[in-house]
Amino acid sequence: MSFFHSLRTQLLVPLYPAMRHYVYAFLAFSAIMALVVPSVGCWFVPLAVAINYFYRDPQRSVPQGAGFVVAHADGIIDRIEHGVLLPEEIRTTLPEDVQQQSFVRISIYMSLLDNHIQRAPVAGVVEREIFVKGMYSNAQQIEAAQRNERSLMALKTQEGEYIICSQIAGAISRVVVCQAFEGDALERGARYGIIRFGCRAELFIPMNYALLVSEGTTVRAGETIMALHADGCNMGALTWKIV
Repeated sequence: MSFFHSLRTQLLVPLYPAMRHYVYAFLAFSAIMALVVPSVGCWFVPLAVAINYFYRDPQRSVPQGAGFVVAHADGIIDRIEHGVLLPEEIRTTLPEDVQQQSFVRISIYMSLLDNHIQRAPVAGVVEREIFVKGMYSNAQQIEAAQRNERSLMALKTQEGEYIICSQIAGAISRVVVCQAFEGDALERGARYGIIRFGCRAELFIPMNYALLVSEGTTVRAGETIMALHADGCNMGALTWKIV
């Protein structure tokens, strides 16, 4: 009973707006195939259901407050590195002091069962958004973050700090969609993009944040608190907003 309830709950959630036309077109094609060539069309129906599930757009309970960063993608953290510079493609476009600044790099691997919508990790203004052409190698390899096609976005918070988000394509996921543009103001937890059948995302946080996650932690975009600012965060005063 609980399995079918969970399945129904997942399948009946809205679709991500940017993907709706793809899903509807495939559903229509599947229906036509099922009518014209039933022996072939029957194979398209479960595939259509799977695509509908993949592009689901569930609501999230986003914590409200100051002094913390939430996950920008669903998945499992498979590497954390301290004291790294930002990727060169976006680093050279930012102020000189930020170019020399050290960050914590958090790599998140997404399986096909994870939701693939990305959300803003903090409230801020999009200072830079850069698309980098590249390969489509296996995104299970962390090195794919440097060689695969990707999108990099720099968010500047009200306090003047920079948080960098990346979306990385993989062998199956070959299209990165970023719908945030330079000058856009994003609220924490706001949807800003999706990776079509995507596999990896990275988050760069300043070193003056204390991590609450570790390698192996499963995170949810917009919900999981990743790090707290050194100046502190009153966790007891947090409220939540459905987004």
